[in-house]
Amino acid sequence: MFLSAKLTKTAIHLKGKQVKKMNAESKNLIRWIIPGWIFIGGVLVYILAGQSYSLSELKGEDGAWLAGVAIILAGAGLPAGYIIYQISMFFGLILKNRNLHYSEEYDLEVFFSIHVNGEKMRMRYNKLLETAGDLRAAACSLLLALIANLLIGILYFKSFDFAFWTSIAVNAAVLLIVYLNQRHYMGNLEYFKKRIHHEYSWLK
Repeated sequence: MFLSAKLTKTAIHLKGKQVKKMNAESKNLIRWIIPGWIFIGGVLVYILAGQSYSLSELKGEDGAWLAGVAIILAGAGLPAGYIIYQISMFFGLILKNRNLHYSEEYDLEVFFSIHVNGEKMRMRYNKLLETAGDLRAAACSLLLALIANLLIGILYFKSFDFAFWTSIAVNAAVLLIVYLNQRHYMGNLEYFKKRIHHEYSWLK
């Protein structure tokens, strides 16, 4: 009876860990694919508006061509988004904190392990860090889409029509909003870390 209960408890524990791992992997996939879709969508909308395609021209006789292109673009969102996420991390995090990153992460980990509310504070810290990272990746996608649209308009279409200026204005406006949101969360994160370092100095 005791052995059966222990095996059941172990199985539930392993299942819980497996579910957490799957949830984490799913979150990572979503985190990587959204920046790719933002970039592809931002460029594609401008190209379609600039060419003034009709719906019948896009889908062809049976719609297979449009469906195939949609599937390819949807699949391309993951590798494109992953690369964009890495670029945003490199310029927004690694270069900025290359000298302090290791010692800071170590101090935070020690603080979370010894503080009475360490686990709750760790969850809050991770949430702020993830949100700031996601917004930074989205801003990077929008910036790359803006640059791509400028190059397409100048080098390919060689015209500055209504579709060009509309796409640039909308892209720039959304980029500004996302960037300000990202700065808000980064400010919140930096303040959170400052309070942790202040409190940690008393716990050492």
